[in-house]
Amino acid sequence: MHFTTTDQNPLKEIFHLVERLRVTKAALRVQRDELQRRQDELVLQEETVELMLVHAAADIAEIDNMRVPIALLPNEVLGMIFEAGDRMDAQTYRRNPSLRSFRTLVTSVSRHWRSVAIGMAQLWTTVYINMAMPPRQIPILEDIMGRSRTAELSLSLHARAYNDPSDPRTARFMDIICSRIDRVRELTVTTRDSQFPLEVFTCLGPLVAPVLRRLTLNGNNIPKWTAENRVELFRGGAPALGALDYDGFDMVYFAGIHHKSITTLRIHSNLNTGLLFHDLPHFLGNFAALERLHVTDYLVRDLAADASRFSESATLPALRSVVFSGGSVPGILAFFRAPLLDTVVLEECNILITPIERRTYPTVRTLTLKNCFYHDSQDVRVHIMDVFPNAVHLSIIEKVDRCITPWLRCDDDRLRKWPLQKISLHCPPPIYRSSRKTDLDQLGALCEVLSTWKAMRPVVPDIYISTRTIEDAHCTSLDRLKTISTVVEVPNEAFSTM
Repeated sequence: MHFTTTDQNPLKEIFHLVERLRVTKAALRVQRDELQRRQDELVLQEETVELMLVHAAADIAEIDNMRVPIALLPNEVLGMIFEAGDRMDAQTYRRNPSLRSFRTLVTSVSRHWRSVAIGMAQLWTTVYINMAMPPRQIPILEDIMGRSRTAELSLSLHARAYNDPSDPRTARFMDIICSRIDRVRELTVTTRDSQFPLEVFTCLGPLVAPVLRRLTLNGNNIPKWTAENRVELFRGGAPALGALDYDGFDMVYFAGIHHKSITTLRIHSNLNTGLLFHDLPHFLGNFAALERLHVTDYLVRDLAADASRFSESATLPALRSVVFSGGSVPGILAFFRAPLLDTVVLEECNILITPIERRTYPTVRTLTLKNCFYHDSQDVRVHIMDVFPNAVHLSIIEKVDRCITPWLRCDDDRLRKWPLQKISLHCPPPIYRSSRKTDLDQLGALCEVLSTWKAMRPVVPDIYISTRTIEDAHCTSLDRLKTISTVVEVPNEAFSTM
């Protein structure tokens, strides 16, 4: 573009030139805006076409999926597959909640699968609530719980560190739980902070939990609470509560959840969270309907106390089985009476506690000893028969490099009276083990003991041996054992059910 001027009136010509330039600039701006608008329209058209291509590809994929055999399955069968996958996925998801769960994955496979999965209320009944989740994920949590409709829920509430009560997430989480407590069948509270559970239990305290069947409290050895922190949960009632798990919580300060409907009690405590000796009978006496008791580590924390000073004991009329794991827990047997007690399992603990030797349990028929400690003395050898004089099945699970025979040695008089009919033996290898077999001949030692038994009593117990133990046994010892007693090989995986 070229402009010319004359010398007649230079100033006037310059003014005219400036005016024409301004008009030209405005016209160019209009043209530029028009081109920009046209470009935006073309970009929008391109995006629309791209989206149509994506939908077309999805339609093609859906048509292809309809030809896959699994697409021919009825919705009911597909739903059963989804439920089975969700059950298998549960343990993995609990260990690593950051992974996408199975039920979330199946909703992204196809529209048909998503429709079936979302329509299954039972697929959305297990909910993991992380108190540290970002606020933007809370609506997703509410949507997931909404998919369960009216089905019973299994809730797990986890908090690695305590949330500030002023944090709006805390109140929102508790509203989510409390508004649905009427259909919660399982509730798990896990925390490492002593203040957080107090906030939770304060909200749950006055509520009614009509269908709650299992309550699990995982404290991870949180600091001891003060007496003012005594907690009473579900004061409105929890009539269906049948299983209670303590893990790391100070048990003294939970009074309101000792409901008489509880049939299964599992306690994992230590010297900081356990009970005092004089509190033990009263604590156990709260569980009148208890049928199964599992104690890990130390249920009492004043082990140095003289247990003989505490003569009081609780009566558990319905108790049928007890499991003691670790520590010196078998001494607790001296603090309760159980007229129906049938099965006792002692695992990785020192069973030679003075209180246990002061009471016998003639109703016990099955006794399991798993990696228990013992001392090589005559008093120890007769210990089992003194406490469980009518046991008919003795199951020994012992490391392959530890001898089993001290549990079986006894004097002539006690042996003739002991009605033992069956011995189950399993010797798994240690965690760290060399490639060569151990030099300890477990079956050879067992043969020596049973040979002595055979000379004292008319019937020798039948021997049930795991496949693993037979594989590690000396051939000559196994052949000799078969001449002394009836030997039955039991699969390793089935041994724990005997």
